[in-house]
Amino acid sequence: MTDDQYPDMTPPSLTTPRPDDWPVVLETLYESETRFQEAFESAPIGMALVSPVGRWLRVNPALCGLLGYTPDELFALTFQELTYPPDLDADLELAQELLAGSIRTYQLEKRYIHRQGHLVWGLLSVSLVRSTTGQPRYFVSQVQDITERKEMELALRESEARFRALFEHSPDGVLLIDPHHPSGLWPIVDCNAAACAMNGYTREELIGRPIDILNANASDSSDRAAYLDRLRRLGTMYVDVMHRRADGTLFPVAVSTSLITIGDRELVLGIDRDQTALRSAEAALRQANEELAAKVAALERHMQMMQLLTDMGTWLHACQEADEVAAVVQRVVEAACPGAAGALVVRTDADTLVKSWGAGLSVPARPALESCRAVGEQEPWAAAEACAGCDALWRCAVPRSWSLCVPLCAMGAVLGVLRVQAHGDEPAPPSELQQQAITRAADQSALALANIGLRQSLHRQAIRDPRTAPFTAGTMNEALPRGINRRAPNRA
Repeated sequence: MTDDQYPDMTPPSLTTPRPDDWPVVLETLYESETRFQEAFESAPIGMALVSPVGRWLRVNPALCGLLGYTPDELFALTFQELTYPPDLDADLELAQELLAGSIRTYQLEKRYIHRQGHLVWGLLSVSLVRSTTGQPRYFVSQVQDITERKEMELALRESEARFRALFEHSPDGVLLIDPHHPSGLWPIVDCNAAACAMNGYTREELIGRPIDILNANASDSSDRAAYLDRLRRLGTMYVDVMHRRADGTLFPVAVSTSLITIGDRELVLGIDRDQTALRSAEAALRQANEELAAKVAALERHMQMMQLLTDMGTWLHACQEADEVAAVVQRVVEAACPGAAGALVVRTDADTLVKSWGAGLSVPARPALESCRAVGEQEPWAAAEACAGCDALWRCAVPRSWSLCVPLCAMGAVLGVLRVQAHGDEPAPPSELQQQAITRAADQSALALANIGLRQSLHRQAIRDPRTAPFTAGTMNEALPRGINRRAPNRA
């Protein structure tokens, strides 16, 4: 477009008034021009008169403020130069339709280039003033600053896009639920792919269905109303529930719910996380901790047992009589096997020493040790059921569940027997560590008894023959440690 195409840019000619009418006409024109000038200059939105080819003919302060130019700077430019290029074609097309008479006005949201280089959004409303002959004279343009609104709309679109991206790509199941639906059943409004996969449904199968389609335990209207009230008070709620898949299987879910507003709708946002793997990991961790605790406890028991056996050696070394040995053995066995009954039978030169402890076990005053299988075989004998020979020797007042007999062997002879047994319906059988403790107690007590017997024999020999006593004592003192050392490895 050029100015030559539209030469009639002056106000239309008027019928020449009579001389008497001129004062009235001039006053009317002045008042009209004054009102237009005041409205134009004080308008809160940008206003301009623009030639058909796009030159700024007149601009108001609001438009200058919007674009950042002075009036003189704008008069040297066209609106095409200030329009953001991607928006120019739509504006020119509408302007041509207006010039052609196809439309009377048009409105367009477009971007202008501010004097400082940034973009401003304007809502452009345009009409066309024509001459009396119908020729286009100028456009009347109004530009309302909508930059803030467009920025808010852009921010909202970006926020919605981010929400949609998070919604669709979240690894957790996300559901939107309508708590105000007339049915009162809280239907599912929307859900993401993770929620569908987690529960075994398609999106079409879930949309519009009550939320109880997923809950293992159905709720009633009062439950849902109370939940909504609590959700409003707390803002966000976290609960662990069980969900039911489409195939009927149940699985644990951690649920986070909150209220959100989309448009004018208040919805419940539910985020579900499948806890199956976590529960399995927790169970495995608990089992590992229990196993570790059991191993630590077993190690502590082993260390305590080793300390007990070490102390036993010290205690037995200090014993001077068989009764003292029997007391040490009882102390060790009771510590190693709490609740078990026991008996120690020792043959001495003068008599048979019998010491028993615990309920349900008694020993005759002069027991026949040969009837005990352990004595006959000179090896420990463990029995989880009745043993005819042992039962004849050991008088059990109550049924036993297990027993262990260990012969007291030293210096090639059987000095007696140590018996330990447990009573009850299902007591645990002795552990390997307990069996070792009982066997060590029998072996070391046998050596201690042999040592006591040798000392007593030396003492009697010294009394009978003072001349050979020193030689006999020296020989015995050398032989005894060798016998102890030979015996100890076999019972380790």
